[in-house]
Amino acid sequence: MKFRTEIEPSPSGVQIGYENRVLTLGSCFAAHIAGKLAEAKFRVTANPSGILFNPLSIAAAIRSYADPAPVGREELGFDGEVWYHFGFHGDLSAPTAEAALARMNAARQAGAEALRTADRVILTFGTAWVYERQSEVVANCHRRPAAEFARRRLSVDEIADAISELAEGPLAGRSILLTVSPVRHTGDGLAGNAVSKAALRLAAEELAER
Repeated sequence: MKFRTEIEPSPSGVQIGYENRVLTLGSCFAAHIAGKLAEAKFRVTANPSGILFNPLSIAAAIRSYADPAPVGREELGFDGEVWYHFGFHGDLSAPTAEAALARMNAARQAGAEALRTADRVILTFGTAWVYERQSEVVANCHRRPAAEFARRRLSVDEIADAISELAEGPLAGRSILLTVSPVRHTGDGLAGNAVSKAALRLAAEELAER
């Protein structure tokens, strides 16, 4: 008897060699992929802005790398302990505004350089659920009160349209590998997680067909 589902992976049409430069963006799964590539001595840059779970935040990060304007102090928030930015992961927050800005601007410049040189881009979608603050999707809520945000699920078309625009713009001429993280978001419940992953998978299929 077999107690697992055995899968024969289909070969990808995109190959990665030592001559390539790779940029990975997205959930923690993207960081794991990058770690495996780095161990094998591939040239890879992972998540300059920190882990990003939803496709719209990934798209926003790529746009910021394509046009790397400096992060301004007015964009930061302060929770009494650290200065943070809704477009960056908490790993880039800092006890002083100056330190936070230094980290975030260095990250944005690193992302800009990685995007400029990369010919392979791996995007990993983690969830279709997003949190909006003042009608803008945030990459990280930074433990702010839930009342500050509106939560909703992205549609397949929203995801596909956002990534399509990148493929015709900042990512033009690069091979894009789309992946959906297998990590469950159990906070959404198993049903909510399944619907979220289904939306991501359908969006990836739609993008591949386009």
